[in-house]
Amino acid sequence: MKIPYSEAIKFKNQTDWLNFYYIHFGNFWVQKQWIDKDNNPFFSKWWEYSPGSNSKANARLIFPIEIVIDIDCKSKERAKLVSENIKNKLKNKKINFSLWDSGGVGYHFHLFYPELKNFSLQEREFIKREFLKWIEIDKGYVDLTTVYKKRLISLECSKHRKGGSKKLIEYIDCFGVNELPKQVIEKALSELSKEENFKTNPEIVEFSKSDMKCIQFIEEGNIPNTIKDFYRRAAFIYATYMVHKHTKEFILKRLMKHLNMSEQTAKLIVKYVNKGRVMSCRGRRNLLRDVGLLHLCDGCKVKINNKD
Repeated sequence: MKIPYSEAIKFKNQTDWLNFYYIHFGNFWVQKQWIDKDNNPFFSKWWEYSPGSNSKANARLIFPIEIVIDIDCKSKERAKLVSENIKNKLKNKKINFSLWDSGGVGYHFHLFYPELKNFSLQEREFIKREFLKWIEIDKGYVDLTTVYKKRLISLECSKHRKGGSKKLIEYIDCFGVNELPKQVIEKALSELSKEENFKTNPEIVEFSKSDMKCIQFIEEGNIPNTIKDFYRRAAFIYATYMVHKHTKEFILKRLMKHLNMSEQTAKLIVKYVNKGRVMSCRGRRNLLRDVGLLHLCDGCKVKINNKD
């Protein structure tokens, strides 16, 4: 028998919450997080929770139908002000939620939207991201990684790794009653369509003999996925070179196409290189050497000078 959220909100320990979510969602991923006496953080391996299994978890997976707003500030006072602002916005939009003190510095809002289960993993990510834009939250104080498909959040009524316990502050019946605004869904699916179009329909790039061989290698899209950390390095090699030849919109499309990056990650790299960051040829060679691809520089027409 499924217990309503209005009853679950009365639970006082983490095991009750684990069992409550198991009844509603089946097996789900959990983790144990803690800090040792020297203030070093530790994280266990994830495991699937089911009744009778290890119940010492204090972090759980964010569920497919759940939207979490994680207030991430440097001080408790600032976090409280931000959470009050978001709480008022949610109430004005008549959105049901529960608000929790995380047990650390921040606060967590939990919102449930059953219709999210009708969308794919990627569609849900875009819808959740667009939802956060729709309620006009201040990105500088909110952890935006909660929209991704595999993201953990501290478990209700459990001890936070920083010492406190996650405690309920305010509750407006939120489990299974919210409906997503039509404009949020439409905008999210439109943005997803644009991203997919960027990946499948990039512009053609023509190279001259004076262009770097490493850039041509990345442009051809034959990136070896067995080389650790190469994608991030390749992104900076490519973007810092192309920024002097093409628009940032063009570079964004290429990063998404050839390095299979999300739009958000690609935008961060484009933003970085557009701030005037310059990578020398020598710097590119060092990155290529680190991942065992220095041979790409063999026969390259671009010479390293003493100023690099």
